[in-house]
Amino acid sequence: MFTLTVTFKVKSEFVSEFFQALSKVTNLTRLESGNLIYEFSIDESDKTRIFLYEKYRDRAAYEFHVQQEYLQVFRAEIANLLEEAPSVLRGNLHK
Repeated sequence: MFTLTVTFKVKSEFVSEFFQALSKVTNLTRLESGNLIYEFSIDESDKTRIFLYEKYRDRAAYEFHVQQEYLQVFRAEIANLLEEAPSVLRGNLHK
């Protein structure tokens, strides 16, 4: 299994807009056959820090995901809503 953890730091005035964009991509990603988990959390001490956890059947399923047009649209929509570039950790699930 292939996993991904992404941390977003959203500008405080754009938190609502960020969640609108994330909601759209979340719904579509969960429909992908290779997606197993696509969940996000809000840091309890900082509502502008969002954590996204993704799990895919394998690397090929993840590669399919990153090619989807709606993910490209999401990235464009959030580009100006963030304080900094997202932090991304990718890897194979260790057993």
